[in-house]
Amino acid sequence: MPRHVTSWIVMCICSALVLAGEAAKPADPPGKKVGKIPAYYCELAVVHASYNKIDEAAKCYAEAIKLEETPAAKAEYSMTLGELLVKHNRPADAGKIFLETIGAAKERDAFKLCRRAATACRKAKQNDLAELLLKKAVELAKDPRDKASARMQLMIFRKATDQVDAIAVEFLKRLKANPRDEEALAWLAEFYLLIENNIEKGARTYEKLLALRPDDPQILEELAVLYLTNTESAMAIEMFKRMAEADKTRAAYAFEQIATIEALNGNIKKAIEWNNRVFAAGGETPDRLFRQAKLYTRDKQFKKAIEHTKKAIAGKSAKGESVDTCQLELIKIYKLTGRTQDAIKLAEHIVETTKSDRTRRIAKAQLDVLKGKNAPKKNEKE
Repeated sequence: MPRHVTSWIVMCICSALVLAGEAAKPADPPGKKVGKIPAYYCELAVVHASYNKIDEAAKCYAEAIKLEETPAAKAEYSMTLGELLVKHNRPADAGKIFLETIGAAKERDAFKLCRRAATACRKAKQNDLAELLLKKAVELAKDPRDKASARMQLMIFRKATDQVDAIAVEFLKRLKANPRDEEALAWLAEFYLLIENNIEKGARTYEKLLALRPDDPQILEELAVLYLTNTESAMAIEMFKRMAEADKTRAAYAFEQIATIEALNGNIKKAIEWNNRVFAAGGETPDRLFRQAKLYTRDKQFKKAIEHTKKAIAGKSAKGESVDTCQLELIKIYKLTGRTQDAIKLAEHIVETTKSDRTRRIAKAQLDVLKGKNAPKKNEKE
């Protein structure tokens, strides 16, 4: 049996057990049926949490953490557990897990986890723990930009705007004495963006920082976003190109951003070309295939649009994800190409199988139009 099918069955069984109040110990369902796989414990934890059974969910996450061998996945499970606990007003337990996870991480990963934990605490209004974690983030930050951003967030969290203004004056003095002061540049860039809400000054300050660190992917990405906000799309594209060169591991992400910009500017063929580079750099995920399919539709390349939409549906189905949006898009393409019978058949399938009332209503409406106003036509070759 394929692994995704087994996972889906386990989820259904777990959900039924929880509803009946008979959930087994965390190890039982996957341990007896399909072996001790961390992902299954996480799935069971999600089910428990959805029914507000927090202790049971915590036990499942703990088992997943115990079994997981990959450091990155272990850290993700731990952070998810911490976020669950802090959300349900258990800051002491959450804080212990957060700090242990952060302590086990390396360099900038620890900084990122610390910021993530602080964000979860702020959302849960656990302010004492949030402040503790923001202080920890300042300590962990090695990069001047990270340190500046963490300090700024800490001050905003404390609402110490008078202190922020005084520090800005000091950093301006430092920058006048030494124009290559990276910490001062990074801090002032954040100050202009977060306190003064001045995108132009923030962007110009980051440009000065980029001149000192021309291959820094973080700064390149920051500038790309700022240029986009300021409707400087050509500059944004250039920054994303440089980012892809500087950090090959994030090339697919950078190319996706360029494709999106080109599509928004109406350059559909260029957007398609960039998406093909996304596939080359990062593979054909269902979401990427579906985005490309919609671009092919806009470019009237319907054969390729159908091909990519079907591949997206197959990929999403294999992962147990919803395929409603893709299927509705496929109906639209069938209608555009005169494939009325295929459109009717797919609409009927959606009405019968979808779990979404909204999707069912849309499919029924499409079906009424197709049957009432369009005579069935012979299928065209794709």
